[in-house]
Amino acid sequence: MPGGDPFIGIKLGSYEILEAIGEGGMARIYKGYHAQLNRYAAIKVVHWGLQEDPAFTERFRREAQAIASLRHPNIVQIYDFGQHESGYYMAMEFIDGSDLAVILREARTQQKQLPPEQIVKTVKGVAAALDYAHRNGVIHRDVKPSNIMLNREGQPILTDFGLVMLPLQASQATMGSVFGTPHYVAPEQAISSADAVPGSDIYSLGVVLFEMMTGRVPFDDESPLSVALKHVSDAPPLPTSINPNIPVQLEDVILKALAKVPADRFETAAELAYAVEDAFQGQVVIPTTNAVTVPGAIGTAAAVPKPAPVAPTVPVAPKQGLPGWLIFALVAVLGGIVGAAGLFLFDNNQTPPPPTATVAVVVTQDETPTPTTAATPALAPTDTPAPVDTPTPPPPPPTDTPSPTDTTTPAETPAPTDTPTLPPPTATPTVAPTNTPIPLPTFTPTPEGLAGKILFKTDRAGFVEIYQMDADGSNQRPLEDVSIYTQLESRLPFSPDGTSQIQVRGEGQLDLWWVNLTTGQELRITSTGPAEYDPAWSPVDDRIAFVSEETGRGDIYVINLGGSAYKRLTDNIDNFDKHPTWSPDGTKIAYWSDISFSHNRQIWQVDVATGELTSLSDNPFNDWDPVWVWK
Repeated sequence: MPGGDPFIGIKLGSYEILEAIGEGGMARIYKGYHAQLNRYAAIKVVHWGLQEDPAFTERFRREAQAIASLRHPNIVQIYDFGQHESGYYMAMEFIDGSDLAVILREARTQQKQLPPEQIVKTVKGVAAALDYAHRNGVIHRDVKPSNIMLNREGQPILTDFGLVMLPLQASQATMGSVFGTPHYVAPEQAISSADAVPGSDIYSLGVVLFEMMTGRVPFDDESPLSVALKHVSDAPPLPTSINPNIPVQLEDVILKALAKVPADRFETAAELAYAVEDAFQGQVVIPTTNAVTVPGAIGTAAAVPKPAPVAPTVPVAPKQGLPGWLIFALVAVLGGIVGAAGLFLFDNNQTPPPPTATVAVVVTQDETPTPTTAATPALAPTDTPAPVDTPTPPPPPPTDTPSPTDTTTPAETPAPTDTPTLPPPTATPTVAPTNTPIPLPTFTPTPEGLAGKILFKTDRAGFVEIYQMDADGSNQRPLEDVSIYTQLESRLPFSPDGTSQIQVRGEGQLDLWWVNLTTGQELRITSTGPAEYDPAWSPVDDRIAFVSEETGRGDIYVINLGGSAYKRLTDNIDNFDKHPTWSPDGTKIAYWSDISFSHNRQIWQVDVATGELTSLSDNPFNDWDPVWVWK
């Protein structure tokens, strides 16, 4: 079993697994060989522990369906799809080359820029793939360098359709939590992924072009939410301010691709590609008009011939006004982020109260909206934004709550002294949360004698049983009343007082959300890209233990409720660490891992302060899903 990987050397369908060649948020990629066809393939296998999740299974099936419906030389091809004893797999075209992210990283290290011919070839190939997909009603929603492979001949091939939006799917209405990659996401998709349109993929390709020309992405920050907000509200920096050697015509092309409104971008990806090619030759090719794309609908991209150069017009403005639909959505995004800012001030020993600020946004047709805050007693649930009859400048923010300027908007954006309005109407939109209170859970008192014990599942009798053991792993024996295990396990993501819960949401990019069960208000805690799940709330403060797939496998992490103090506790690249549970004093975390040589599941313990690991069970059977009893 080379490298300790149980898949190496086995057969999936007609393919023998040779080696692991990559990791993803929900799957591992292997190189496989079909002996009868003398053909290599890339075999994508769903991670162990996720194959029983219907959301992952559906996303994996949808990805296979999307790839199978598209046959294009610049789109990866699928050979097979099936199920094995541990989950699902798909066999795809094996691309002998490197992804664009690796190539760009090497170029930055060598302080070089990709040659113009390579940039043009890459953009044209990806654009051809996107236009073909759009004509078939498919929106990729995750165009980025790591999903663009370049083979030995430099031909770009678009891969990873894991976040694809397919036509005529009833489930699309529930897919607004699929975020995409923050650094490359279009504004409308950052607000709601269900609102992605073909122009969203064109925007992402524009970000890739920006990076190829400047060596960096247009927006960056430590917080993924802050990056997303910048895509929504901030003008991108001028590419020539980063790389003065960029032709001015190409700068105009990039800025048009990064327009905030889909209708202001290129009508098709092919138009963008030809504009790039002509810009390198010094021609002005920015079209003066665009067909309107209705936000929220899946448009059909028509084949567009190479546009003829037109006479120069007014240069593309780096700052653009937002339409009404985007203003209202932006208000909602800003409101959530302002609430997030307040959480950073709470002591770790307290459950945060609901956010107490609303956000009002007013714009003119020629200005970028600037958020302002106004203190309010509390947010009342409602289904629609409530207009304010007379907009007035807001008072200074409370001294104990940071303003949005400090946390979510650029420092150079001044607060307006004169509040403009759109004619007509003149009302300023405000937003209140749309969530409603959720019934609080009820927990039965812990039976006497179980406090401090660790309960866990085991198959040592040949079937699943519930066992108990002391905190040091001793006195392992069957649990008499197994019903208490189910109740205690369901309690893991709840705050000690039962008024808040950590929920896992999303498809592929699973994130942790804090939900106040008394008010119904919500706040995203994590948004890093990899899947994050198995949350467990500390019994003594507001720390959350969880599993992250950042390395491709699962590791145990801890984060404060406000999103700070992000700490990795385990580091097992080739193994899974799952199902964390806190000790009653909040100093240790028990979990299960398949780190053993035979890859059977065993219970481990990690000291949160020192990172010291202790094996609590060591036997040839499987022990998993521990629950530490608090009281």
